[in-house]
Amino acid sequence: MELVQREFAKIFEFYHVSDLGLVFEGYEWIMPDKVLYYWQDPKSGDLYVIELADFVHEFMGLRPEKRIVEDFWPEHTCDWEVERWLANEETDDYRDYDKWFYWPECGDKCVMAKLKANVSDLKGRELELDIPEISEEDMTKRREELEGLIEIDAQRKA
Repeated sequence: MELVQREFAKIFEFYHVSDLGLVFEGYEWIMPDKVLYYWQDPKSGDLYVIELADFVHEFMGLRPEKRIVEDFWPEHTCDWEVERWLANEETDDYRDYDKWFYWPECGDKCVMAKLKANVSDLKGRELELDIPEISEEDMTKRREELEGLIEIDAQRKA
Protein backbone atom coordinates (compact mmCIF):
# COMPACT_ATOMS: atom_id res chain seq x y z
CA MET A 1 0.00 0.00 0.00
CA GLU A 2 1.93 2.96 -1.28
CA LEU A 3 1.89 5.40 -4.13
CA VAL A 4 4.57 5.26 -6.79
CA GLN A 5 6.30 8.15 -8.53
CA ARG A 6 4.64 7.59 -11.91
CA GLU A 7 1.21 8.06 -10.37
CA PHE A 8 1.53 11.57 -8.93
CA ALA A 9 1.10 13.30 -12.32
CA LYS A 10 -2.20 11.42 -12.76
CA ILE A 11 -3.33 12.37 -9.25
CA PHE A 12 -2.50 16.05 -9.81
CA GLU A 13 -4.40 15.99 -13.09
CA PHE A 14 -7.40 14.32 -11.43
CA TYR A 15 -7.54 17.05 -8.75
CA HIS A 16 -6.72 19.89 -11.20
CA VAL A 17 -3.51 21.02 -9.47
CA SER A 18 -1.01 19.96 -12.14
CA ASP A 19 -0.43 23.60 -13.12
CA LEU A 20 0.74 24.60 -9.60
CA GLY A 21 4.19 23.01 -9.91
CA LEU A 22 3.84 21.34 -6.50
CA VAL A 23 7.08 20.30 -4.81
CA PHE A 24 7.29 17.07 -2.82
CA GLU A 25 8.17 17.61 0.85
CA GLY A 26 7.92 14.03 2.16
CA TYR A 27 5.49 11.44 3.44
CA GLU A 28 4.71 9.73 6.70
CA TRP A 29 2.74 6.74 7.86
CA ILE A 30 0.30 8.02 10.48
CA MET A 31 -1.42 4.64 10.94
CA PRO A 32 -0.62 1.14 9.69
CA ASP A 33 -3.06 1.67 6.83
CA LYS A 34 -2.83 5.44 6.24
CA VAL A 35 -0.09 7.56 4.64
CA LEU A 36 0.08 11.33 4.18
CA TYR A 37 2.08 12.72 1.23
CA TYR A 38 2.93 16.42 1.64
CA TRP A 39 3.35 18.83 -1.28
CA GLN A 40 4.14 22.54 -1.28
CA ASP A 41 3.10 25.22 -3.72
CA PRO A 42 6.47 26.99 -4.20
CA LYS A 43 4.80 30.27 -5.21
CA SER A 44 2.61 30.62 -2.12
CA GLY A 45 4.08 28.19 0.41
CA ASP A 46 0.63 26.57 0.73
CA LEU A 47 0.64 22.98 1.90
CA TYR A 48 -1.28 20.21 0.17
CA VAL A 49 -1.70 16.64 1.33
CA ILE A 50 -2.63 13.40 -0.37
CA GLU A 51 -4.11 10.91 2.07
CA LEU A 52 -3.79 7.28 1.00
CA ALA A 53 -5.76 4.68 2.94
CA ASP A 54 -7.79 1.55 2.47
CA PHE A 55 -10.67 3.28 4.27
CA VAL A 56 -11.12 7.06 3.97
CA HIS A 57 -13.41 8.06 6.81
CA GLU A 58 -13.60 11.76 5.96
CA PHE A 59 -16.28 11.16 3.35
CA MET A 60 -18.53 8.75 5.20
CA GLY A 61 -21.05 11.40 6.28
CA LEU A 62 -22.83 14.27 4.62
CA ARG A 63 -19.74 16.49 4.87
CA PRO A 64 -16.06 15.59 5.13
CA GLU A 65 -14.17 16.31 8.32
CA LYS A 66 -12.48 19.68 8.62
CA ARG A 67 -9.40 18.11 10.24
CA ILE A 68 -7.05 15.19 9.65
CA VAL A 69 -6.28 13.95 13.15
CA GLU A 70 -4.38 10.80 14.12
CA ASP A 71 -2.45 9.77 17.23
CA PHE A 72 -1.74 6.10 16.52
CA TRP A 73 2.06 6.54 16.72
CA PRO A 74 3.41 9.18 19.13
CA GLU A 75 6.13 10.23 16.67
CA HIS A 76 3.59 10.71 13.85
CA THR A 77 0.61 12.37 15.48
CA CYS A 78 -1.10 14.98 13.38
CA ASP A 79 -3.86 17.54 13.64
CA TRP A 80 -4.16 19.31 10.32
CA GLU A 81 -6.96 21.77 9.63
CA VAL A 82 -8.32 21.34 6.11
CA GLU A 83 -8.95 24.50 4.12
CA ARG A 84 -10.72 22.56 1.39
CA TRP A 85 -10.96 19.06 0.01
CA LEU A 86 -10.21 18.83 -3.69
CA ALA A 87 -12.52 17.09 -6.13
CA ASN A 88 -12.37 16.04 -9.76
CA GLU A 89 -15.42 18.16 -10.54
CA GLU A 90 -17.24 20.95 -8.73
CA THR A 91 -19.70 19.21 -6.42
CA ASP A 92 -21.20 19.25 -2.96
CA ASP A 93 -22.31 15.62 -3.16
CA TYR A 94 -19.81 13.91 -0.88
CA ARG A 95 -21.39 10.52 -1.50
CA ASP A 96 -20.31 10.64 -5.16
CA TYR A 97 -16.96 9.02 -4.46
CA ASP A 98 -15.89 9.08 -8.11
CA LYS A 99 -15.48 12.85 -7.85
CA TRP A 100 -13.56 12.79 -4.54
CA PHE A 101 -11.55 9.56 -4.54
CA TYR A 102 -8.66 8.71 -6.81
CA TRP A 103 -8.11 4.96 -7.01
CA PRO A 104 -4.36 4.34 -7.44
CA GLU A 105 -2.64 1.23 -8.75
CA CYS A 106 -2.11 -0.17 -5.26
CA GLY A 107 -5.83 -0.84 -4.79
CA ASP A 108 -6.44 1.59 -1.92
CA LYS A 109 -7.90 5.06 -2.42
CA CYS A 110 -6.75 8.59 -1.89
CA VAL A 111 -8.15 12.04 -1.35
CA MET A 112 -6.38 15.36 -1.61
CA ALA A 113 -6.74 18.54 0.44
CA LYS A 114 -5.31 21.99 0.74
CA LEU A 115 -4.36 22.48 4.38
CA LYS A 116 -4.62 25.64 6.47
CA ALA A 117 -0.88 25.40 6.95
CA ASN A 118 2.31 26.17 5.12
CA VAL A 119 5.52 24.30 4.52
CA SER A 120 7.12 25.64 7.73
CA ASP A 121 4.57 23.61 9.71
CA LEU A 122 6.39 20.45 8.58
CA LYS A 123 9.55 21.37 10.53
CA GLY A 124 10.41 18.74 13.10
CA ARG A 125 8.31 16.02 11.49
CA GLU A 126 10.07 12.76 10.61
CA LEU A 127 9.25 12.51 6.93
CA GLU A 128 10.35 9.89 4.42
CA LEU A 129 11.75 11.43 1.26
CA ASP A 130 12.26 8.47 -1.06
CA ILE A 131 9.15 7.23 -2.82
CA PRO A 132 9.63 3.58 -3.74
CA GLU A 133 9.32 2.78 -7.42
CA ILE A 134 7.42 -0.45 -7.88
CA SER A 135 7.00 -1.95 -11.34
CA GLU A 136 3.51 -2.22 -12.76
CA GLU A 137 3.84 -6.02 -12.75
CA ASP A 138 4.73 -6.10 -9.04
CA MET A 139 1.92 -3.67 -8.26
CA THR A 140 -0.54 -5.89 -10.14
CA LYS A 141 0.64 -8.90 -8.10
CA ARG A 142 0.22 -7.01 -4.84
CA ARG A 143 -3.26 -5.85 -5.84
CA GLU A 144 -4.28 -9.42 -6.75
CA GLU A 145 -3.00 -10.65 -3.37
CA LEU A 146 -4.98 -7.92 -1.63
CA GLU A 147 -8.12 -8.80 -3.57
CA GLY A 148 -7.59 -12.45 -2.60
CA LEU A 149 -7.44 -11.49 1.07
CA ILE A 150 -10.58 -9.41 0.77
CA GLU A 151 -12.33 -12.36 -0.85
CA ILE A 152 -11.22 -14.63 2.01
CA ASP A 153 -12.52 -12.11 4.56
CA ALA A 154 -15.85 -11.86 2.71
CA GLN A 155 -16.17 -15.66 2.76
CA ARG A 156 -15.60 -15.75 6.56
CA LYS A 157 -18.53 -13.40 7.12
CA ALA A 158 -20.87 -15.63 5.13
